[in-house]
Amino acid sequence: MKKRYVTPKTSSLLLVICLALSFGSCNSQQRKVDNSSPTQLELSNSVTRDIPKFFQGEKWNRYFADMQSSLNLHSLRNGVEGWQIRLWIAHAVYDYKDSAQLIIFKKEDGIIRGILYTYIVQNEPLRDTSSIRTAGKFTALLPKSDWASVVDSLERLSVFTLPDYTKIKGYYLATDSFGIVIEVAKGNTYRIYEYPDYEQHVDTLPEAQKLLQILKLIEREFGIDVTY
Repeated sequence: MKKRYVTPKTSSLLLVICLALSFGSCNSQQRKVDNSSPTQLELSNSVTRDIPKFFQGEKWNRYFADMQSSLNLHSLRNGVEGWQIRLWIAHAVYDYKDSAQLIIFKKEDGIIRGILYTYIVQNEPLRDTSSIRTAGKFTALLPKSDWASVVDSLERLSVFTLPDYTKIKGYYLATDSFGIVIEVAKGNTYRIYEYPDYEQHVDTLPEAQKLLQILKLIEREFGIDVTY
């Protein structure tokens, strides 16, 4: 019987085949794992979004993404576990080098938390959107009453459902208008809306009055001054 010799070329070929089979097996297992839970893209596609025209612009989205990154925040556009509210007060898109506030309320894993970010944008927004830098401080918020009462009041004041000012008849703007941007996410829904110069409408528009009551509630419960 003749001996069979494995040449270097044959050995290399066998190694390649073995590696390919091994990779295919691992890849098949990985696909099975991936199929057991939605991908980020699938999660993104399942989210219902309500985004006014201004906030759909490429320039705004580049700036806002950089702003959130500078504050170490993830986007809410793909939905959240639980819910989250972000109130951008005296938003830095309007107030370059002026103090701005971001108030966050969120419920994750059954726990409700509140955070106040007070910050300043250090480079001019909407001109150098590739390198937004912020400086400020973070403060934990605890209500004087209890979280259940605060959340109930926020929901009764329609914080999750208030319309954008562009959908409110009779909401007119001054020449240089700036105000509050609110993001809300609940499960697989996301909304963003804005109320510029809301104070001039509180006596005539119920939506602006509700926003004022939301801010007064926050000031009363958390002992902070809303800077606007």
